[in-house]
Amino acid sequence: MAHAERLTQQVKTLSARVKELERALAMTQTGSGTHPLLRDTDPRDGMDIVSELEGTLAAEMEEVSDAIGSLSIAVDGKTMYFGETASSEYLQNLIQESSDPAHMSNPKFLGLPSDIIELVNAYPFGVKDHPASTEAFKMFVPPRDRTETVAGMFYTNASWLYDPVPRRDFEVLFRDPIYQAVDGFLSFKSIPAHNFAVFFMVLATGLIFSPAQSAPILMEQYHALARAAFSLDSITRGASTASVQAMTMMIHYSYWTDRNGTEVRWLFNGLCARIAQMIGLQRDSAGWNLDKDEVQRRRMTFWEFYAWDAWSSVITGRPPVLNIAQSDCRFPEDRDTVVNSQGQLEPGWHKWKWMYNANCLTPSLQRTFSVRPLSYSSLLELDKRIRSFPLPEHLRPGSENGQGWSSDPFKAMCQHGTTLLRESNLLYIHRSYFAQAIRESNDPLQHKYGQSVLAAYQSTRALVSSLRGAYAVHPALVGKIWWFWSAIYSSCVILGAVVVEAPGCKLAESALNDLDTTISFFELGSASCRSPRLLPMLRTFHTRAHEAYTDYRRQIQAGNGPVTTPPKDRSNLDSPDELEVLGGRKTLV
Repeated sequence: MAHAERLTQQVKTLSARVKELERALAMTQTGSGTHPLLRDTDPRDGMDIVSELEGTLAAEMEEVSDAIGSLSIAVDGKTMYFGETASSEYLQNLIQESSDPAHMSNPKFLGLPSDIIELVNAYPFGVKDHPASTEAFKMFVPPRDRTETVAGMFYTNASWLYDPVPRRDFEVLFRDPIYQAVDGFLSFKSIPAHNFAVFFMVLATGLIFSPAQSAPILMEQYHALARAAFSLDSITRGASTASVQAMTMMIHYSYWTDRNGTEVRWLFNGLCARIAQMIGLQRDSAGWNLDKDEVQRRRMTFWEFYAWDAWSSVITGRPPVLNIAQSDCRFPEDRDTVVNSQGQLEPGWHKWKWMYNANCLTPSLQRTFSVRPLSYSSLLELDKRIRSFPLPEHLRPGSENGQGWSSDPFKAMCQHGTTLLRESNLLYIHRSYFAQAIRESNDPLQHKYGQSVLAAYQSTRALVSSLRGAYAVHPALVGKIWWFWSAIYSSCVILGAVVVEAPGCKLAESALNDLDTTISFFELGSASCRSPRLLPMLRTFHTRAHEAYTDYRRQIQAGNGPVTTPPKDRSNLDSPDELEVLGGRKTLV
């Protein structure tokens, strides 16, 4: 509307100027004919056209998508926003402040010297002039065989998610030069500080999966050392590929270890994107005739960070930082191809992930964050595109009883990763339509958005089924990964919403049974990693769903015929309905 007001003023000014010119031209006319420029080309007055323009813009603004997400405003004015695709666990922060214990990250309790602590506290921008050098990190470099063991834990258990530093690069570019310096063949000062940051982050993340009692302290110490190394060479003076790799790994480390660090990750995510753009990762490096390995490294770093940026955008409901339309970076060479049972080459997990993100997740983001509502048919076309995207044979999930799942934890996590990425994508693009259908109709499958109801329900079942199978084979690892269970929590919200909002729906009975078994599975599998807030909320949903379904059946048995559920009063902002918020509907808290 502000734009319309500016246009109105501009048209008024130009209309006045046109009238002045018309008068001047009329005064210079000598013949009896009318000058062509003085003939009316539009019978309407200029202000009529302006009024029409304003009316059109106002109508378009009324049509702006109603699925604008949720906003929480505290008494002191602090505001938090999560969009329509946000994870239900993140949305819960809007109605219930987290009481989870703070993540241990204070470097003064990690046995580090004061000069290192000063650098840790200067992260991420660092200091321009500091007396320390990379020699300060020598005393914290573990024995080589210990590094081998811990790095192995990282590449077995964690690098399936995001792998900005492939194992061969870690060994040749980061590990080996450091141990050559330890052995006296190189000067520590010759090794870039951000290379140390990458080295320590591999160790920190690997120790997440160590059963040793000292692991929690050591992984925090290595994380602090990585931050110190990053600060030692301030990014305000320049950056490198290692800078982006190091910061990406720090964001991922936070994702693994701190479920309450959403806003910190979001902020660092933006900074990391700026560093990547500062060194031109968004442009394909082959055009500069760089070394082949460096081109591969830059492409790998870009696409791994893009994968994270796109996914973090989905789960927070906020626009991504990177725009793929502004990049011509090609996919890295796929070094993990697999020959399937038909003798055909199939892409490895990471190559499949990059292609899926470019071809399916990116269009989903473009559609989600468009403020103009797009046609429902375009959503169904996107749904079709996602479902038809090829899934390699070796990445297909097995059954719930564990059959068909790889005994290799890396490969098994990749199998579940395809389901998590694809089904969560489908769930979130359909969720706002699902919510509208179950809210407006007692038989939401017959609603104009009925296909979204079915799609959301099917995706929840697929997510739960896949995680059951992965858990049957790798219970310890799956039990550690909190965001796996966060997806199950979102699934329970969908199942509960079906029954509470539309107990007469054909899906209600099966949804209620699914809700019973899924909550039991959630309680069993997430015991070591879940937030203490989630299970009580699920039990609330469970009770509400059973009460709604029981009440519906009672009315049917009493011969009252089809039950019509009146729209709920949503006006009490002091006590928002949990299903309203957690289901991603427009809410102000």
